[in-house]
Amino acid sequence: MLSIFQLLIIGTGSNGTCTLCFFPIDNTLSRDDPVMKSVMTTIETSLNDADYTHQLVPVSWMKTLDEVTNLKRSFLTIDEYSSIAASCNVLRSDEFNLLHYFHEMGYLMWHDEPLLRDVIILDPIEYFVKPATMIICKHIQDGNDSTVHFLPVHSKCKKMQFNKFTDLTTHGILNSSLLPILWEDFSLHQDLLLHLMYRHGLLVPLLYNSSANDSSDVVTANVSEKYLVPSLLPSSSSSQNHQEWLDDGTPYHTCYFIFSSSKDMENNHIIRLADLRSDGFLPNGLFERLIGKSIGWCQLTSKVPQINMDLLFKDLVILRYGRQRFKLSLLNDLNSIRLDVEGMVSIFFHLLHCNYSNGYNIFICFCCRTLWRSMIAF
Repeated sequence: MLSIFQLLIIGTGSNGTCTLCFFPIDNTLSRDDPVMKSVMTTIETSLNDADYTHQLVPVSWMKTLDEVTNLKRSFLTIDEYSSIAASCNVLRSDEFNLLHYFHEMGYLMWHDEPLLRDVIILDPIEYFVKPATMIICKHIQDGNDSTVHFLPVHSKCKKMQFNKFTDLTTHGILNSSLLPILWEDFSLHQDLLLHLMYRHGLLVPLLYNSSANDSSDVVTANVSEKYLVPSLLPSSSSSQNHQEWLDDGTPYHTCYFIFSSSKDMENNHIIRLADLRSDGFLPNGLFERLIGKSIGWCQLTSKVPQINMDLLFKDLVILRYGRQRFKLSLLNDLNSIRLDVEGMVSIFFHLLHCNYSNGYNIFICFCCRTLWRSMIAF
């Protein structure tokens, strides 16, 4: 028997609504289907290789999880959780270990960070994904895709703050004055939601002044007047500004970040373009995360903002690390990301053990770390 699922989503399409249809799937073979067997085997192998799946935990931990789950809430404060854990006879010294463990197991979402540790997320879709989607959803038509997700809060924003809403939908600039409207149902958690969105690479605060001397790739998502939403940036095909890169004949070096699960490609010393097209893959949204982290990191290299908004696109950005320019390009047809760095500097580096003798290598290492951390989230 064929199962056909159809999902109707309120939006704006050619006929005023948007209808998204899932393709029919033949589920008559059930567990005898070879593809299903392969998927199940891969999942079971990955789970079996994870250390936390073999960890023995006290019965009191499982009892605490049951109590928390039965609340049927989207979140829990740390004080509420401590009270429940104590009633289930969990040792005080084990409370955070319990949260770390169940976070790794995927039963809940908890980050041991100053701005996030006071809230335990039990339903990530309801608590985080829903409000985040109100910002990063597709607001305008793009090319041949007429799909638009337009909610009542968007109409309210457009009516009350037309110019700022236009900045969001066409330039990817989120003004903080829009948040009370977009998140009118989530006002008590606005700062935490902003930090979560930054942490997961969905937006980055545009800093106008910074006294930070820290050269790490971590930027605190401080309260800001404006935020950049990389997924809402326009395409580079809509502008010619990016052509100014290297117009003066400045020398540059190039490297590529490629992605594949193919063992053959991993063992090849020479990778052809055809290999990238056939065996490569590039997770959707990964490049936008790299853009956000790169902008956040580059803002720390100068007390004077050097972010040129005219050179930011969803598939190409030109930024500065200190005085040195670099360009990140998304190569969808090759399932890869290209990095160009101006200047004649040494390009010898190792992916995991980088030589920090020059700015080029520092930025290479930063890209590697950011891409690796983002890939883990997928």
